[in-house]
Amino acid sequence: MFAIGQSGSLTEKIAPMILAWTAVSRYSGNVTITQESGVRSFYFLNGKVIYVTSNHPEEGIIAALVRLKKLNNEQYKAIYVKAHSAGLMPEAIAQNDYDILGGALKEAEKLAARLLIRKMATDMDGGSYELTAGVKPGNGSVLVELDPLFDLLTAAADGISDEAAKNYFNQNNFYLRARSDTWEKMLAVFSSLRGALQKPLVLPDAEIPPAYSLDIIDKTDISPRSLLLLLIAAAIVPSAPREDDAVLEKPGTEQEEAARKEIHEEYQRIKEADYFTVMQLPDNAGEEQIKNSYLALAQKWHLDSFAGLDLGSAAKELQAIFAKINEAKETLLDPKKRESYIFFLERTKAGLPTDVEVILKAEDNFKRAQLCIEQGKYQVALPLLEEAVALNKGEADFWIALALSKVAVQGEAAYKEAMEMLQKADEMDKKFHLKVLLTKGKIELLLSHYKEADKYYSEVLAIQPENEVAQRDKRLITSRLARKMAKEAKEPKSLKELLTGKK
Repeated sequence: MFAIGQSGSLTEKIAPMILAWTAVSRYSGNVTITQESGVRSFYFLNGKVIYVTSNHPEEGIIAALVRLKKLNNEQYKAIYVKAHSAGLMPEAIAQNDYDILGGALKEAEKLAARLLIRKMATDMDGGSYELTAGVKPGNGSVLVELDPLFDLLTAAADGISDEAAKNYFNQNNFYLRARSDTWEKMLAVFSSLRGALQKPLVLPDAEIPPAYSLDIIDKTDISPRSLLLLLIAAAIVPSAPREDDAVLEKPGTEQEEAARKEIHEEYQRIKEADYFTVMQLPDNAGEEQIKNSYLALAQKWHLDSFAGLDLGSAAKELQAIFAKINEAKETLLDPKKRESYIFFLERTKAGLPTDVEVILKAEDNFKRAQLCIEQGKYQVALPLLEEAVALNKGEADFWIALALSKVAVQGEAAYKEAMEMLQKADEMDKKFHLKVLLTKGKIELLLSHYKEADKYYSEVLAIQPENEVAQRDKRLITSRLARKMAKEAKEPKSLKELLTGKK
């Protein structure tokens, strides 16, 4: 739509489209806007604004410094007087005389650029424009990188009503052309705008066509305002449709339409499904069942079964269906692959990690924490275990070690949470039941709950009479209670009474 060396009259419609074009085409050069109110220049590098100038007294970087309260009005006037008499850029005077450096200049430059872009988007009618290549900003300029597309859309979003957009469409027969990279950029911008584009304006296969007409406005719930913003962002070009630009799928015969519908429905059914669902089999299906199901499905969804039919975009879906059927068969018939796949499914359904690196990282943290616990370094062990559990919530021994460490570090405050963790671990994997009981005893012992600790250790010994940890800690409880009894009242209670509460 635009080209280097081009010039022309400026209108309210042309102004924002110039900025959209600079972003989309990754333009490097200078855009000069000349009006009675002043001359503005935008300097671009690969589609990004790197500098702006304006001789309008209320615009430009020095005016922005005043808005940001880095300069006052007197300093502002003095800078322009000195710059004019010395033939220097005002920015250079600000740097030299007022120590306006680095971050402040960059902040002011961005503000100045955004204010001018907003003016281009909403209020720049009349005058002329010129596109020039290879023009560089002068000495004292501050390099900033500003995406004009984002600021253009932000400004336009506030300034365009649905009514105005409808009138715009009625008066112009526009055709949209966009490259894929442009489209992705637009969607990224729109996702951050208040109440703007809620649905991507794309065809069902999510590919960007070379062009499509605006009758799509009647087939979507996208507002005219959002569509107009899309047109601005993509740098619209008025044109008549060309034959090779056709994007609507050619209607098929009744048989072809039925085939397309059937393929699409099957594709939707299996695209996120597990291999058992794809093959329409139970989880315990045997080799013979898998082979029979594969033969039936492969025959039904092979391309030859639709020979002579124009499938349109459904042809790609048919290929994907057949490929997934083959993947399912290969995986389920190979014992090792099937075992790994079922492991993957089970962990996925349980919300557990399937990434080997994540699993190994959690295991490494657990092992390091275990060494710390053995050395009594619970403060070091606790964050390692918290990260291990965050990475992999499916390991009972992680929860057991975490419960013990939390109580060792946080005391009574962590007691309830720790006991809940141990209950979770016990329910998760019954083979850790003995370890859960020992850890409960250890926690009670740490908190001087001798009666409760003795109860848990007694449960351990009932299951495993030779357990050395339970035997040792019961002796420790007896020793501590004996010392406690010696310090208590004149008529000390017996060990039995201390432990059971009964005489």
